[in-house]
Amino acid sequence: VVAVSLYSKPSPLRDWLTFYKDDGETLANPIAGNAIGQIFSRFIQHNAEWIAGLNLDGAIVVPSTLRPPPHPLAILLQSVGSIPFPILTGLSRTLEPLGHNAPHSRAFEVSPELIGKRILLLDDVYTSGARSQSAAFALRSAGATVAALFVLGRRYNPDYSADGAAVYQEQRRLPFTW
Repeated sequence: VVAVSLYSKPSPLRDWLTFYKDDGETLANPIAGNAIGQIFSRFIQHNAEWIAGLNLDGAIVVPSTLRPPPHPLAILLQSVGSIPFPILTGLSRTLEPLGHNAPHSRAFEVSPELIGKRILLLDDVYTSGARSQSAAFALRSAGATVAALFVLGRRYNPDYSADGAAVYQEQRRLPFTW
């Protein structure tokens, strides 16, 4: 799991991640979309050699809802044009329950064209990891290889515990690197 950035509430990154895609009623915020696209692009540019070494067949966005593909993040990343591998489809949510700290082995279905592929999972937000872990499980169970998971924002709650607050403060103290 490679987190590009940590964030807590409130923060600009949290707002961008909340508003870069439409929710069926509210249109996507183009400023948020541009920010998310630029962050992913810069991360990929700065880590191009390492990413090339993953020998990927493509990347797939972890779907968070039953919305039909393509995922808004996939559309955004393709429009930015800096992704050096194809964005694939073929991973979809089922009706099985999936929640915070509650992964489910049958939460995702994998289409046959992903069998044997070496996949990079992409996700916008990682809170407890239930969705991405469930998606990785489904892909591996179907015969795909999950090379890595890139997540743009790792949500962190520094108020959860004293140890959590110490970890978060230490990370904030360190200079940012791609």
